[in-house]
Amino acid sequence: NPNVAYLLMALGALGLYVEITHPGGILPGVIGVVFLLLGLYSISVLPVSWAGVALIFVALVLFLLEVKVTSYGLLTIGGLICFVLGSLMLFESPIPDMRVSLGVILPTAIVLAAVTSFLLSRVLKTHRMRPMTGVEGMVGKIGAVVVDIDPVGKVLVNGEYWDARASNAVIPAGGAVRVVAVGDKQIDVEPANEAGKGSS
Repeated sequence: NPNVAYLLMALGALGLYVEITHPGGILPGVIGVVFLLLGLYSISVLPVSWAGVALIFVALVLFLLEVKVTSYGLLTIGGLICFVLGSLMLFESPIPDMRVSLGVILPTAIVLAAVTSFLLSRVLKTHRMRPMTGVEGMVGKIGAVVVDIDPVGKVLVNGEYWDARASNAVIPAGGAVRVVAVGDKQIDVEPANEAGKGSS
């Protein structure tokens, strides 16, 4: 049945897509490989159009690129067009029952687009989040002055000692500072109380 073969291929591709965009899940990748192999076995006895296969492959590549390249949905739209056209052309036969039904193609394309959009929104949300670890995550942290800053001194932030510089203030030892920028060997700070006033 071409519809069953098509659904197996689509589910297999979807499982691999989820595994590639969110590695480490293992289960989606395993299910994707199994379904894809079953789908390939099914279409081996059907009159396959390689042009249709190529269009579906291009669609999957465009979906993957959407995660890596921010195109604001343009790659997804292009992928959906290629996917639907490739699905319609997938099997060459004058007999309608030997071709994939449009009633199967459209829901599959809609589900694929919904999953792609959801995963894309998760990726974009992750990219927009401020780093919470590493050097970038230090910006905004509160530290204690260990050696007077005038204009350069030493501070303790996150349990580490840093050379610090304050451009417009002299901060005595024991004062509180907020990290505003991180360099290679030195951080820029400002008095924590002034930062609080400025944000209020």
